[in-house]
Amino acid sequence: MAIEYTNRHQQTYYLHQRKNTITVFTIEEGSFQSDYKKFWREMGVSESVYQERVESCGHYTAMLRFVLTDPAKRIFTCRRYCFRGSIDRWIEIDVPGKLDALASKYVRHLGRPSFYELFMGLQ
Repeated sequence: MAIEYTNRHQQTYYLHQRKNTITVFTIEEGSFQSDYKKFWREMGVSESVYQERVESCGHYTAMLRFVLTDPAKRIFTCRRYCFRGSIDRWIEIDVPGKLDALASKYVRHLGRPSFYELFMGLQ
């Protein structure tokens, strides 16, 4: 199951749930986007149409993952993807807890430099 979520800062995420895992995907924002946006603006395309186009054709990357570890108590672990060449894997960034608490603590870091500073015990 996949759903789209847009936060109050107009950042769009896709959530994908499979078995006991919820994965949060963000759209990759490369340097091309300012040129792409300028091109579409010069063509007379509205901001909303441009945004829809980017979201539908953009490249999404799995960034955050919540894994259900205790179904009876609804306890999850939170992991982020580590892009360091020597690691390139999912790393846990907190002790297990309730999904709403973990999500409110970590989703706000998506799309920000602080995301890359999230390591177990360093928040």
